[in-house]
Amino acid sequence: MLPIKALYKVISEFVPDFKSNYTSCYETRLQAQKAVYLFTQLINDDSYGFSWYIAGPYSACLTHQLYNELFADDTNTSEWDKLVFTPAAQEILQKLREMLEESTAQNGDLDATKRLELLGSIWYIAANSRAIDGTNKIAVVKEKLILNKPHFRDTENLDEIINLVLCNIESNKEALTNG
Repeated sequence: MLPIKALYKVISEFVPDFKSNYTSCYETRLQAQKAVYLFTQLINDDSYGFSWYIAGPYSACLTHQLYNELFADDTNTSEWDKLVFTPAAQEILQKLREMLEESTAQNGDLDATKRLELLGSIWYIAANSRAIDGTNKIAVVKEKLILNKPHFRDTENLDEIINLVLCNIESNKEALTNG
């Protein structure tokens, strides 16, 4: 699991006003879950044990860590904002930012919550599906996505967004095996 200070910093990068809204706002909790899921996939860390849930990948372990460590009465995060990531971690954060920006270029109609839900769900489906090969990858992922999340059926440029995630998965695999 990520140290709580690093976890706080990762979530804060992608979820505005995360700490003040987390306990009262479902969208904030969903964004936090998906941002951490995507980040941990990029660093090849499965310690949170994400599983499929209504809104895509979800980790009870992450929820417990946030409530038990971050929202404890004596937790002061004012110094945590000064945390500086290593160059390698900054590179991972930049990859995630770029994926979000590219998906926004493909479809600017999705709000931040739906965008993170879509990207996290595509990644989870692609990473956890057997027999996704060759030319049918996009079609297979799309079929499974729509089966589980019909509200994404009419998403503009969905094939391109799926391809964006699949390319990130592939480049991530290559980076992990070559580096």
